[in-house]
Amino acid sequence: MVLDLSSNAYFRLNEMGIEIWRKIEDGADEESIVDDLTSKYDAERSQIAGDVRGFIEGLETAGLIVSGRVENSQ
Repeated sequence: MVLDLSSNAYFRLNEMGIEIWRKIEDGADEESIVDDLTSKYDAERSQIAGDVRGFIEGLETAGLIVSGRVENSQ
């Protein structure tokens, strides 16, 4: 479970969500998270990549993390 102290909202994480959260805490980038989870779970890489992206976007939207991604302005 993750608690947002500023809003008092909490988020319950499933097994994969917990793994992603821990990897983010350890400083892993999105690509390495996808690589690791692809080796552990019996799912297509594209499905895992989409799930990881969606999870990260949800955390960003909730203000629980700030992305270090740099968007290409071109």
